[in-house]
Amino acid sequence: MTSHITPTNHGQSTGFGMVGRNLAANIVGRVWTGIISIIFVPLYLAYMGPEAFGLVGLFSMMFALFGVLDLGLSATLNRELARYSANRWHDSDARDLVKTMQCVFWGIGTLIGAVVVGFAPLVSRYWVRADNLSARTIEHAVVLMGLVIAVQWPIGLYNGGLIGLQRQVLSSGLGAGLATFRSVGAILVLWLVSPSISAYFMWQGLSSLVGAVVTGAALWYSLPECDRAARVRFGLLKSVWRFAAGLSVNTALTLMLTQLDKVILSKILPLKDFGYYALATSVVGGLTLLSGSVFSAVFPNLSRSVAADDSQQVSETYHRSSQLMAVLIGPVAVVLSLFSLEIIQVWTASATIGARTHVLVSFLAVSAAVNGLVCLPYALSLAYGWTSLSVYVNGISVVVLAPLTVLMTLRYGIIGAAIAPLILNTGYFIAFVQVLHSRYLRGEGRRWYLQDLGVPLGAAILIAMAGKWIGAAESGYRTLVWIGVIWAAAAAGAAMSARDIRGWIMVRVPCLSGS
Repeated sequence: MTSHITPTNHGQSTGFGMVGRNLAANIVGRVWTGIISIIFVPLYLAYMGPEAFGLVGLFSMMFALFGVLDLGLSATLNRELARYSANRWHDSDARDLVKTMQCVFWGIGTLIGAVVVGFAPLVSRYWVRADNLSARTIEHAVVLMGLVIAVQWPIGLYNGGLIGLQRQVLSSGLGAGLATFRSVGAILVLWLVSPSISAYFMWQGLSSLVGAVVTGAALWYSLPECDRAARVRFGLLKSVWRFAAGLSVNTALTLMLTQLDKVILSKILPLKDFGYYALATSVVGGLTLLSGSVFSAVFPNLSRSVAADDSQQVSETYHRSSQLMAVLIGPVAVVLSLFSLEIIQVWTASATIGARTHVLVSFLAVSAAVNGLVCLPYALSLAYGWTSLSVYVNGISVVVLAPLTVLMTLRYGIIGAAIAPLILNTGYFIAFVQVLHSRYLRGEGRRWYLQDLGVPLGAAILIAMAGKWIGAAESGYRTLVWIGVIWAAAAAGAAMSARDIRGWIMVRVPCLSGS
């Protein structure tokens, strides 16, 4: 088996089988990445303390906010390489497009790093409120953040290209391996070298550079062979600039929606309290990984089907994937919100941390789940190239969210900041999807709300609430085992309640169908 795309690959099936294979790879890779990230959080807290961990949360927020400078190029490369496999571009065009975007991305990453380094003194003195960390320590940490962002920046572009080329198994494997390398290495550095925030970010910079080199090499190796070297051709961007521009504006608005709470809290809360909020967001990060896995698996196939003008395939992929999204994230979100206190207390072995963060986790889990359910309608709009819808909706949302977050935070503290995005995501769930279905897949909106989402989510909620009512033994890890049983029952109930997922299971598990 060759790792290059050949002409015989262009006509491969776009059916749900490919989605399933890619989805399985995405879930395994991202779940492993999430596990690796989450299980080490108590060790980070133990070695560095809540204040230093607050700086880790600050870095995550900064990296996400600078995502606006992606300019929509990662998703554009994903879409264009997926369309390439359906429409058979000339192989040299695909390689030239990657070369051009690669140059742009490394330039942007370098610029971002320089800006962060330049503003490090101001951030350390006028933005972050710390009790134990000195301004000099914080400034040094922020300088290192800039360097990490610069070398980590192109990885998103390379992964977008791999996903568009249907090399999602490779992309997921690389992501999981690099996450393990990054996290395990960080613990070893904190343990054997220095338990300091500076040592942590030095390792992040080195591991990110390794990740960029390895992921970039994988993308280039996966591209179709050509009889000449790739060239930088900015003229290729002319054919995709409208899509990229619309996506860039939408990305900026989305980042404002998802990061505004952290920006506000990083300013008005002590660094220690912000560390608790960062801890809560890391707990629910697994839901984002799951929804992102489904999106990454489905989007290239939707783009291929739209490019091939296969409306039946678009509809089938959309509804089946929506049911799968509900089955995957619904039970996790419900169980996490109902048992947040028990999970955090066992995970961190701290009643104080559990008391400070469990309500945050409950609200953030529901908010992340609602947002995840809208990922596939968003993927459908992008597959059709309709970026203006999400731009309009997100623009209105930003206008609403900014004052809402400030008011809720000032009035109710951290809890108010967690409630504000939940209110907004609920409105987004209703408005965006309604407008989308009025233009594409007309008449299928009711099916999406009730059959694809409502039935499996309802089953998961009922089963999880029954488990909560029965209760569990208060004995540490036995509690987690009981919670795991409840999640498994809720997931099984959701899966058997979703028509297409149930049919898929019945075909592959003969004993359930009676044959």
